Amino acid sequence: MSGRRVCSWICNLMLWAAIVFIITSHASNGLDHLRTGSVTILVIAMIIYYIETFLYSYCSYFLNFASVAKSYEEINKMFKASPSVTMNIVCYHYRQYVKNDGSIATERVDSHKATKRLNYSSWRDISGQFKLDTSGATKDESISYVLLDLSYIIHFADDGTVEDYEESKTSFIRTNKLDTEYEFSETRDISYFQSCFLVQVTDQVPSCFGLGYFILFGLLGFNAPYSTYVDRFCKRQVFTIKKLISTRKDINGSEMESEYASYDPRIIIVNQVIIFPPNQGPQVFALNAVPQQYAHVLQPPPQGLPVFVPQAPVPSQLPEGAASNNQFPQTTQRQLQLDQQQPQPYPGESSPVVSHPLQPRPQESNKQLLSIVPNSQIDPENRV
Repeated sequence: MSGRRVCSWICNLMLWAAIVFIITSHASNGLDHLRTGSVTILVIAMIIYYIETFLYSYCSYFLNFASVAKSYEEINKMFKASPSVTMNIVCYHYRQYVKNDGSIATERVDSHKATKRLNYSSWRDISGQFKLDTSGATKDESISYVLLDLSYIIHFADDGTVEDYEESKTSFIRTNKLDTEYEFSETRDISYFQSCFLVQVTDQVPSCFGLGYFILFGLLGFNAPYSTYVDRFCKRQVFTIKKLISTRKDINGSEMESEYASYDPRIIIVNQVIIFPPNQGPQVFALNAVPQQYAHVLQPPPQGLPVFVPQAPVPSQLPEGAASNNQFPQTTQRQLQLDQQQPQPYPGESSPVVSHPLQPRPQESNKQLLSIVPNSQIDPENRV
């Protein structure tokens, strides 16, 4: 049982215990203080329970329900989204004042706030290969959904970028330190990011499954049992989106291809490969007819890419397996102007046409894996 599920059961048991306690205390005579305390305990238990139910349980997954095609489309948008690094500072001081009862109290007074976005010249996506893990659905008839958990990290590509970042940070603090104390923070973000999806990978829909049932059982105080029921039909998959930024180099230039080529985007499906050349739309080829310039996409990608980072919590090196066979490399190239204001979607490109990466289920099975798009939408001249 996962830590999240344990937390869900603890909150649910607290609520049940509080309900039993308030019923028991009200059945007693002459214990008014016990009744008052039981009401307080119940209110606290309900607040904790409903916060856990609707903020940290399955609610976010049901709100982001997606088909297989939709999940690929959304992740592809994140692959194409530009990253941002924003510096924030809050200046403040403390002041003392006399309260009505004559005591002296201290409070913080914020006097100045500022933000600054790190300007960079180029960025590149090095997320590696992504393929929706539907192996659970092929091995277990009860699995019909994938709980897709997404995260992201933004790395600095070279020492020069680290130096420029540190210089920009120092200058920003020096310019905006306008009070006795200050707090500095940094926000790294990518456009269109969503942290989770509930992806339906078969045509089988379990009974009492969906957002409406989740809300109903949650309001009735049965979130943990219902979440355990939902677990029976789901398999969890984790994927991290990785971006590189550089302030001095064009990391999308031809001279950098030898270093990053293995991370170029591709989706390999049955007898076909879909390739995403830089600044071009998707191209579909038969596996035995891939042009020589794209031959690298059929080679195993490297296990990790060394990058430079300025500070924790960003790791100093990509994790092992950053481009293993169960991930999806979607590299997008775009030279950004140093004075850009807001991240924009990649211009002039549409979402890739993809097909389901797995073989069909055996004929004796009544549950069929859902296709991403009909095969007729793929160029027949390139089909095996």
